[in-house]
Amino acid sequence: MKTNHLLLFLMLPFLLACEGERIDFSIINRSIRVNACIDGVRTRVSNDTWTEGDAIGIYMVTAGNGLTEGSVRAKNAKYVTEGDGTFNPIAVSHDVKFPIDGTNVDFIAYYPHGTVSAAFEYAVDVTDQTDPSAIDLLYADNATDLNKNSPSVDL
Repeated sequence: MKTNHLLLFLMLPFLLACEGERIDFSIINRSIRVNACIDGVRTRVSNDTWTEGDAIGIYMVTAGNGLTEGSVRAKNAKYVTEGDGTFNPIAVSHDVKFPIDGTNVDFIAYYPHGTVSAAFEYAVDVTDQTDPSAIDLLYADNATDLNKNSPSVDL
């Protein structure tokens, strides 16, 4: 019984510190929803559809600024697909969220996901072309001026 009173006494300052502010649920789930399709001419060597496990890298930048150190808000987040063109973050740490303040942002994505240098350079080695699907390279920068009110990112 004394233990319960002690715990209650220790928790009392925390309970009194609560201000009872209302939670704005519109800002809790600001995660982007990524949809990507391969249009037009066959841009992949192997086919023009996504395969389960395909991974893309996503950058979120302040609208109209391109890839600069000062404009990048999310860097090289890894998103994967089950083959249907919808991409999801590989882990919670890769989940890209729109800015809370509603600032407009642009998205830049590339395939396949890999290591990108601090200068935003992606090394490509095409010396071995025995497996053409291993050297598929795709890039998209057509998702522009989006914010938390338009959560779908269509690439």
